[in-house]
Amino acid sequence: MHDNKNNYVESTTKIRAAQNIDFKIQLLFITGQDETLNVYLRIKGRVPFGDLYTIEDNVLSCIVPASSQAAKLNRQNRIIIKKFSFSKIFGPHTTQDELFDVTVREKVLDFINGANGSLLTYGVSGAGKTYTMIGTPGDPGIIPRALNYIFRTVCINPNSRPCCKPMPNGKIEILSRSKQEVELQVRQGIFKDQSTSAELLKHERTFLSMQNTLKVTPVGVVDFFPPIFEVWVSFVEIYNENIFDLLEVNSNRGQQRTKLQIGTSHRNTYIKGVKHIFVTTGLEAYQILQFGLHNISYASTNLNMHSSRAHCIFSIKLVSGNNCEEYNVSNFNFCDLAGSERMKKTLNEGDRAKESSKINTSLSVLGRCIRSVREMQKNNSDICSAPFRDSKLTQLLQQALQGKENICMI
Repeated sequence: MHDNKNNYVESTTKIRAAQNIDFKIQLLFITGQDETLNVYLRIKGRVPFGDLYTIEDNVLSCIVPASSQAAKLNRQNRIIIKKFSFSKIFGPHTTQDELFDVTVREKVLDFINGANGSLLTYGVSGAGKTYTMIGTPGDPGIIPRALNYIFRTVCINPNSRPCCKPMPNGKIEILSRSKQEVELQVRQGIFKDQSTSAELLKHERTFLSMQNTLKVTPVGVVDFFPPIFEVWVSFVEIYNENIFDLLEVNSNRGQQRTKLQIGTSHRNTYIKGVKHIFVTTGLEAYQILQFGLHNISYASTNLNMHSSRAHCIFSIKLVSGNNCEEYNVSNFNFCDLAGSERMKKTLNEGDRAKESSKINTSLSVLGRCIRSVREMQKNNSDICSAPFRDSKLTQLLQQALQGKENICMI
């Protein structure tokens, strides 16, 4: 979101913007060579604030509440109206299918064809990020729809074995027969670790219900499948500026989790030691997603009784190629940013206050990075002073934020 008076740039490329009013973060969405990196607004349904805003041509006009700081500083006692522009505004009656179709479907097809991409969801606790990303059995969210789209498009043999494992640094490892068995056992260990067979069955029924809902939705058409075509998934969280693997299987739930470190290879940032799990169906990927969601760092805040206190990144890697020497590894990140709100609104104290401080800092760094890259592009400069290293989140998203990968935000 961005104040409307500075909203338009005279160029053949449209530049969209976003601003988090609470933290004064200006998220200027930068462009690639011929692309626009879009930011979308989704308005939550069933909230009694319809009289506070109007929508026209993807511009949201908001009446500033009298209780806000901006209104208190308004000495002329006039009604304050703020205008914000988006690539597209989805009203409270927007369906999950429409949202996926407009924001993500094309990017998922690009991913199948070898391009990298990232989707970020952003908003205060309770804004509906989880519903947008995960959804319900009868109303699947973006990730289940993406999994359905991928596996209905590529049609991988569910009995196939892993041959080429993507490494965190972008390379692949050719797996021997014994290492293939290890990878299959790692996947099976995650399934067995889900607390009860009833829980595993619940996730299976949920995804099958989602699949039944999505069976009539169109999918991509691929004319040629290379001999090597494998899908691997990973899931991490950034909690208090520490990275943890959400797919780590602990025999003792109380034991301390392993902190993962960031590495670089050919100017690409990766997470050292993160688990990648081989999957052959959308159901397997969904069950692993649910295993990771169970391990996320949640805490109750005054705004949301079950609020995620971490940035979570669910990644899908696709290894494709004619042989082990000629291959491509594409990656798609689904990044659910932690709930962003002022501490005085959440009544956070102690550990909760520390969590909020870390969250707010990383979001602030995100805004500064995007502003810096935008200024670099605006001035046709080769020198980028963006503080990517000031937070783990921006280090991991650096390629996307620089416009080198597909990226959008809801």
